[in-house]
Amino acid sequence: DSSVLADLDYVDTYKASRILCLSDMDMLFHRQLGIHALTKVKLPVRTRPHNSYDAAENRFVTYVGRIDFHAKGAERLIPIAKLMHERGLPPLQIYTTDGRNSPDLPAFTAMLAQAGLADWVTINYNITDKPTLYRNASRLLLPSKKESFGNVILEAFSFGVPVIAPSYAPGPAEIIRHGTDGLLLDDFSADAVVSRLETLTADELSRLSGNCH
Repeated sequence: DSSVLADLDYVDTYKASRILCLSDMDMLFHRQLGIHALTKVKLPVRTRPHNSYDAAENRFVTYVGRIDFHAKGAERLIPIAKLMHERGLPPLQIYTTDGRNSPDLPAFTAMLAQAGLADWVTINYNITDKPTLYRNASRLLLPSKKESFGNVILEAFSFGVPVIAPSYAPGPAEIIRHGTDGLLLDDFSADAVVSRLETLTADELSRLSGNCH
């Protein structure tokens, strides 16, 4: 259902003799395209020597990624943020881009305003410095409906930040160990997500963080 793959001129322009895949989902996808010269590799992410995560200091639930409703499920952040606000949790922090790869950003900001959250949710644009993205994060939300890998998971892990994602998104389900370094939820509704945000204690967060790192 991808418009890019429907553009045969685009597809025919790029020919590959072998594809390096980051996940089993990537391999299945390319096999569906008739490509079988595949090699599974691990994405290199810098390993930081010390875990700087502190449950008392890392206070903000965070989203890092483009604003896209089709695959990334970014619209799910609106009811989650609304319930977080009602429950008195710290503001949701969003790090995204205002470029072409955030196609639903105008709709997203309009939905935030309609929900009365425009001044409560913090949106930061076009930041690529990893310490800035993750240094204050307590948990990373990854609401993706479709995700073949999820680079942000490994980035968050390198900073000791646990990740909460849907159990049915193939990439996150392959990387995250439920209850060990993050949470995989069958139900990613606002009630389910915020309930888990509220019930994770500082000790549990510290344990998850240590396993992430």
